[in-house]
Amino acid sequence: MLECRNVSYDIKGRTIVEEVNVALAPGRLNVVIGPNGAGKSTLLKLLTGELKPSFGQILLDGVELGSISAASLAARRAVVAQSTHLSFPFSVIEVVLLGATVPGFGQPSAVRLVAAYRALEDVGLSGFEDRIYTQLSGGERQRVHVARALCQLSSAENNRTEAPILLLDEPTSNLDLMHQVKVLNEVRRRVAQGWVALAVLHDLNLAAAFADTMILMSQGRITAAGNTDEVFRDDLLSAVYRCPVTTNVVGKTGQRFVLPPTARM
Repeated sequence: MLECRNVSYDIKGRTIVEEVNVALAPGRLNVVIGPNGAGKSTLLKLLTGELKPSFGQILLDGVELGSISAASLAARRAVVAQSTHLSFPFSVIEVVLLGATVPGFGQPSAVRLVAAYRALEDVGLSGFEDRIYTQLSGGERQRVHVARALCQLSSAENNRTEAPILLLDEPTSNLDLMHQVKVLNEVRRRVAQGWVALAVLHDLNLAAAFADTMILMSQGRITAAGNTDEVFRDDLLSAVYRCPVTTNVVGKTGQRFVLPPTARM
């Protein structure tokens, strides 16, 4: 389990994340929502170990995250950042394989290559292996990095008994509708296999459709956390987003959704 215990993070006297408590267990897709500047990406960076908390603890299976070696962390968790810049003309397969070449994985090159090809297939990029990464569209690049993270965790499976952890910061922001659904369905498939997953999403309807646990943040704090019915409330969303928000339900499915205020009937 990956967890924050009373975690705060300050920059130059300004509190970005304040007294956050989160526990991420295997088999659940956790989705963080909230307005710009709510602290969502900072929380994710704290959970990855990229940032160290000013106060509180971040624990992985009861062990302080900061005390775990980089190689051990790489075998356990993978990260898809909000944006990643690569200037060199790597091929797509070379970028995906970056996730499987961490020292200590010990996998034969043939096994890593199979994992890379499978990860590309899982995100709808079969046939892109020899394409040049810098010549891809923004959405295609984003899916390459999701594939890289999947390849990393799949390649490490033989060296690991604990649940893999997948952390994604706005993984669907540049994707069309079909690929948004494909990527999140793939994340859900891994969650069903016992993975831990947390994604930061701005699209409330995608969050409602895919989240097992929804975490609503505002001004660095967690305002609400729970299932969609508990968090997708008109009063909570209207207060946090500072505009009128009315939720609704799709017919027989019971799926919750929101429309922009100007589009409400």
